[in-house]
Amino acid sequence: MAGQLAVALRVDAGPGVGLGHLFRCAALGEVLQRVWGADVTALVMSPLEEVPPAVGDLAARLFPHVVWLDSRRPRWLPAGGWDTEQGAWYGWRVEHRGRDWQRLIVVDRADYRVPPLWGEAMWTTAAEREVLAAFVDDLAPGGPLDVAINPNAAWAVTDWSRLDKRAEVLAGPRFACLWHPPRYEGREWLWAPRTLLVTLGGSDPHGETAAVVRKLAPLLTGPRGQGGCGWAYGQVDIVLGPAMVAADQADVHDAVNRLRGVAGGVLRVHEQVQGLGPLIEAADVAISAGGGTLVELACGGVPALVLPQTPAEVTHAWALERAGTCVVTTLEALVGDLVRLVYNAPRRARMAAAGWRLVDGGGAARVAAALVARAQTRERDPAEGAAGRTGGGNDGRG
Repeated sequence: MAGQLAVALRVDAGPGVGLGHLFRCAALGEVLQRVWGADVTALVMSPLEEVPPAVGDLAARLFPHVVWLDSRRPRWLPAGGWDTEQGAWYGWRVEHRGRDWQRLIVVDRADYRVPPLWGEAMWTTAAEREVLAAFVDDLAPGGPLDVAINPNAAWAVTDWSRLDKRAEVLAGPRFACLWHPPRYEGREWLWAPRTLLVTLGGSDPHGETAAVVRKLAPLLTGPRGQGGCGWAYGQVDIVLGPAMVAADQADVHDAVNRLRGVAGGVLRVHEQVQGLGPLIEAADVAISAGGGTLVELACGGVPALVLPQTPAEVTHAWALERAGTCVVTTLEALVGDLVRLVYNAPRRARMAAAGWRLVDGGGAARVAAALVARAQTRERDPAEGAAGRTGGGNDGRG
């Protein structure tokens, strides 16, 4: 590639959205920077006016450069002063214009739409040196995308008919971009697992973590064979996502404190987690939401009980259950499903093996290589770009 690669990652994060978009863009950006020498900037939008400090701190640690597209936190590197998406895009293009740069834009928004990519004047001089990619997940992609990425297990039901025929499609869990993916090195399949991981996403939008802890009370306090799972001397790791609202966090701490006096095992609450990899590697079984964490658990060989939080998560979770990596459940059925899974070590071993076959942790490297190859093709043949790109943006669903 003649010019240096400039990458803009347009990502949503925060309460109500969670952190899955943020972490997978961080995984992709890290590979693009480390392996391909890219100059990476994250343009982050929070759906709320206030960005929780924990989310802001996390983004600052995950990306080398961060631009907050929030009117109450106007930032543009290095000079400052851009407080709108239009200004941020124009500023990024000005900074990376000319033959010394090959520009790559990756969009990963909560609604999976490609926003207006402002700064149309820049397209007249350098449009042939810009590649547009998007994580489309469960929505039908359309418009002038060069690369569409759907790493979900249910990718086969996606309607690709609106996508430009020259666009490249990266589909399936092998393209899942995981931040520091957990290692799977085979596990000791105990009759009663010793470590349970509870994580309902970066924001837990329905505040169900506390309800799960209360549901676990008889399993943590009762003896084996009398409602308990033999967890009296085990460990439960409970994760509070950085985007979880303060009231829900307080509710979780209250539930845990009430149990600590009667539970024989160890209950640990984890806050400000920079990635789930170490906790997944230490876990034997997990209770999870239905988003990107499910793919991480599959990669780490951890069987999971799933409490989907959104309709899209329901589709994703059922596809992974059909693949044999997890069990979709409800709060009402959680205890019974957990007991059955705990006492069935062969089943847990099969679920772990199925997960590793599905997700090997190399997705970010595959996506990065495909994007760089596309950029190199564009550099050699400017006409190779998707049809109809004239600036202004498009709706990713057509």
